[in-house]
Amino acid sequence: MSLGILGKLTSLTSSPAPVAGEKPRERHPASPNPRGYAQDTLQRRAGGGSPVGRAVAGSPAVPQPASGSAGNLAALYDPKRAALYTQQGQSGLARPLATPASVSAAQAGERFLTFAEQLQRDPSKIWNTSLTPRLAGAIQSYKMGSTGGSVRTLNLINKPLAEVRQDLIRRGFQLEQSVIRDVQTGAPVLNPTTGKELPMEVWIHPDGGMVRIKPEGDPTSRFRPQPHLSVSVLYPPGASGHNFNNEAFKVDASGNPLPKWAADASNPFGAETPAGKKWLDDLASRTHINFA
Repeated sequence: MSLGILGKLTSLTSSPAPVAGEKPRERHPASPNPRGYAQDTLQRRAGGGSPVGRAVAGSPAVPQPASGSAGNLAALYDPKRAALYTQQGQSGLARPLATPASVSAAQAGERFLTFAEQLQRDPSKIWNTSLTPRLAGAIQSYKMGSTGGSVRTLNLINKPLAEVRQDLIRRGFQLEQSVIRDVQTGAPVLNPTTGKELPMEVWIHPDGGMVRIKPEGDPTSRFRPQPHLSVSVLYPPGASGHNFNNEAFKVDASGNPLPKWAADASNPFGAETPAGKKWLDDLASRTHINFA
């Protein structure tokens, strides 16, 4: 082979001469794992840290979960007159790929209990775990038998209104006439047809037991416009039954203390899902009784 040809081959296989004023390129030492070195290079170009979940220039964006849940906690009865609880999530923040903690149990395939199943298995788990000290104390007082004994065995299912009134008088309840009020503003709710206030009977027992009767129903309610009643416990006993805030919780026909609205409940399905709405409907049906 001639020296001329050998010189040309040498120039092709050797590193190019550095341009004047340019720092010579640093050659990375041979890696026993070329693939690992390539991954490490991508990692360093992405800014360090684990390459998992980091965007590489030119790659498609990976959808990321929001940093906070934005599900509305729907009102248990009429959302026009019940508090709306929301938790606003942040957006626009870079986050790693979803971790097991950020994947809901429903997505992971876990089967939640229906309201009826949970009520039978463990009624205490129907409650929200973040109750106010006042509400937690009211529930504990009821369970210990200090308050609400008058409604613990009060079963008014399938009874006509006249019989319900007689039963309450016999048990020592006192009647106070009232009207249905907006739970947020306290203003009387008007019949959309007649423009008149809607009557409500408030039957109160000295031990804090209370029965609210809506003899004409509530035509403004999307959920229960028909005549009906509800059984509950005031806390502390002696508080006014005309203020919805004094009602601590509802009581079903079996004596179980149950949430008076969605904010106090632990709905495993979420209030906006079909299963979650069914869960809340079952709760409301358990704590509101139609007349025979």
